[in-house]
Amino acid sequence: MDLYESFLSDKKTLYSVVNEDGEKTTITLDKFTADILQAHLPNVHAWVQQTYDRVAVKKPELSRRRQGDLVRILAAREAATTETYKTFMRDLL
Repeated sequence: MDLYESFLSDKKTLYSVVNEDGEKTTITLDKFTADILQAHLPNVHAWVQQTYDRVAVKKPELSRRRQGDLVRILAAREAATTETYKTFMRDLL
């Protein structure tokens, strides 16, 4: 699947993380964001875990769903900083 197909896709990529209680859970990213991150980060799974940990520490009052939403927002922001993302968006116009 190329980047354009993943952009149009409603598919998701799941990442397993350990929550603040030591229990396994998952964070779901849209395929487009996950594909970009996988091309630009050495270890996306570790990045997702570290980002989840940071959100859990800084925003413990949020529900797990809202914490996951923040991780997804941060993942999209991280993807948007890449040259791949910028080129892709430029080429759409």
